[in-house]
Amino acid sequence: MEKERSFRDLIFPPRCQGCGSLSQGLCLACRSEWNLGRRLTYIGQIPIFSSLQYSSSIARILLASKEDGVKQADELVMEALIFSARQAFEKIGHTHFLVPIPSTARSGRRRGRNYMQDILEQMDQSQGIAGRNILFHTRKVRDQSSLDARARGENLVGALGIRSAGRRVPQTLPEVVLADDLLTTGSTMKEAIRTLESGGIRVLAGITAFVA
Repeated sequence: MEKERSFRDLIFPPRCQGCGSLSQGLCLACRSEWNLGRRLTYIGQIPIFSSLQYSSSIARILLASKEDGVKQADELVMEALIFSARQAFEKIGHTHFLVPIPSTARSGRRRGRNYMQDILEQMDQSQGIAGRNILFHTRKVRDQSSLDARARGENLVGALGIRSAGRRVPQTLPEVVLADDLLTTGSTMKEAIRTLESGGIRVLAGITAFVA
């Protein structure tokens, strides 16, 4: 196994997930940007905890994780999310279920996984932070990346539903914390909050790995 790994590294040398330079993990320059810290945003009265300011190197890490499923990139995103989760739990007093923002069906097929659900499952296995995948897309939505803040909000109105709709919400989920990879305009998080609270589930906080 070690010989196989050495041969593979010789042909395909490991590169920094942030900038692509030859390096194991993050290079020194990108690691210097990886300073986890509390970055707090509010959506209404609900605090959203993030760990890192979005940057070009972080964008490449997130792309490698989200679109290419690179294990090292997944681990970096989880590191930031775990930090955010701990900040949130410290603020609200104790651990709550994390509810991931769902991928669209199209994105899930392209990536071969529901991104945030998969990340939270890995976090549950390694940290014991439980997630509950109860949100889903009720209709098609446009790609958010090319939309401004107003268009993003309009694009998502009524686009999410609760999987237990039509049945009583389990008593184990009266209060939750929302989880996503990146906070930009906050429109996705806002619609998720509206959907959950209209279904009788109180959102105490939100967490993201990164904030733009």
